[in-house]
Amino acid sequence: MAATWNLLSKPVGPELRDRKSNVKALQQLLTAAGYDTGGDSGTWDDRTTRALLAFREVHFPGPYRLEVLPDSDELLILVRLAQIEIPLPGATGMNGIQRTHDWFVERETKYNEGAESGLGNRAIYGIQGHTGLAMQRINQAWRKGPVEMDCTTYVNLMLGIFFKGNAHRVPYDANCAEYGGLNKVHCGRDRYGFKEVSATFGKETRSYVKTEDEITAVAKENTLYVLEVARSDGYVIHMALLYNAEVMECTRKQPASACIKRSIAEFMRGKRARIFMYEQSS
Repeated sequence: MAATWNLLSKPVGPELRDRKSNVKALQQLLTAAGYDTGGDSGTWDDRTTRALLAFREVHFPGPYRLEVLPDSDELLILVRLAQIEIPLPGATGMNGIQRTHDWFVERETKYNEGAESGLGNRAIYGIQGHTGLAMQRINQAWRKGPVEMDCTTYVNLMLGIFFKGNAHRVPYDANCAEYGGLNKVHCGRDRYGFKEVSATFGKETRSYVKTEDEITAVAKENTLYVLEVARSDGYVIHMALLYNAEVMECTRKQPASACIKRSIAEFMRGKRARIFMYEQSS
């Protein structure tokens, strides 16, 4: 995958010869925005023309040519109407993370059910040419939202913002498929350069913690951590962020937003698992 996505690579329209992928993308966006094209075959037809003109009559009055240009603002309007737009803060560090977290909370963003079993169907891309905006693809296509999140997608996006303020530049990448489960690849460590934390508890030195007290003993002030919750067999079942004794995460079964902030004690309640900690590198 990649960090960004270009909605169209070339102009599309009824009189233009173009790759089907561009026509297909426009058809998907129009339909997701509420202007049904009758499918996304990638072939321009009369229903595509009618859907485009109906959209423009309400949201993008002319004068204009019938074709749609790759840098046209009407594509951004379609993304917004489809409810798959995510504004990005442009600020790095915890300021950027907090502002993005607040946006998810204010909109009561729900959990992408199935993601906890490896069946998540969402990926977040920066919109190419617009560093203040990202968008969410659903089932590898442009489908109607709203935006949903899961724990890995949340952590990945927040770390991208922490370092760059957006979702457009490396090390951010929309692909999260290789993280979690029994994979030995870890988002914080292997994508963002966080250091694995090892500590001695009593006579035992290990690379994971098991209790609230152990997390508190290890965590430093003003330092960001990635927490990975794993079963005894090492299978990672959850990810979260830790900063100054507060856990920020996206988790299931929340009454409002799935993106929450809570204390270490609340986070650890009922957990009988190993927590691997990855510390922000200086």
